[in-house]
Formats: sequence, C-alpha cells, structure tokens
Amino acid sequence: MPTISLIFATIAAIFHVLFFLMESVFWMNPKVHKTFGMKKP
Repeated sequence: MPTISLIFATIAAIFHVLFFLMESVFWMNPKVHKTFGMKKP
C-alpha cells in the first residue's frame, strides 16, 4: 500500500510542477495559451 501511495503522490507532484512551469515560466509561449484556451496573451 505505501508503494501505491508514493506513486500517486509522485504523479501529483509532477502535475503541480508542470502547471507551475506553464503558468509562470513559459507563460508567453503561444502553446501554453492554447493549452489554457486563450487566444492572445
């Protein structure tokens, strides 16, 4: 059971890091705007 918990916690952490990077570091990239459903920055 602890192994499954660690796997899901790792997956959640990866998603949080990816969204942080998209929202703060790569925000001016047109691909990121498309991901969030925006047309222009």
